[in-house]
Amino acid sequence: MTHVDEDPRDDDRRDPFEELRDRLEEDPFLGPFFEDLDREFSRMQESLARMLEQMQDGDLDPDADPFVYGFSVQMGPDGQPDFSEFGNVEGSGPADAGAFEEARKPLVDVQEGQATIAITAELPGVAKEDIDLRALEAQIVVSVDDPDNRFFKRIDLPTEIEPHTTDATYKNGVLDIEVDKAPDEEGTPIDLE
Repeated sequence: MTHVDEDPRDDDRRDPFEELRDRLEEDPFLGPFFEDLDREFSRMQESLARMLEQMQDGDLDPDADPFVYGFSVQMGPDGQPDFSEFGNVEGSGPADAGAFEEARKPLVDVQEGQATIAITAELPGVAKEDIDLRALEAQIVVSVDDPDNRFFKRIDLPTEIEPHTTDATYKNGVLDIEVDKAPDEEGTPIDLE
């Protein structure tokens, strides 16, 4: 029997991804981000497991109910990550939405410019006339009430807007909205005598 010595360097080798993760978790800025990300993945995994269990029990018909689930992560204005789910996730419709309780959340992207805010939402398979848009002080509400394609999302905006300046276009399943930001309330300068 031949004895093979192990390479002593093997003990010193670490998985480079583990090492990178350890360094990122120790970072004062990125550490909380990775904790939030880990929490979100755990919550999504539990939700997915419940949905698959419902499908196996026959409570969800995969042919009748599209199975769509995902999330996006963006840095919020406060420098903290903002997780946004989309798809037919549990509780995706607001409690007071009535017909929208079973609605899917569309994938949404919000970009803040100097003077405007641009919002893009994916609404595949939707007819333009079925889209209902509402502009509030610091929110855009997107809803689609079509028996085959129900969507609902309250989009929180990073700042107040001028609702009457909203422009929206819809083409090939993509809704683009642009709205002017409300002017900063800096007040009127007062001269001292």
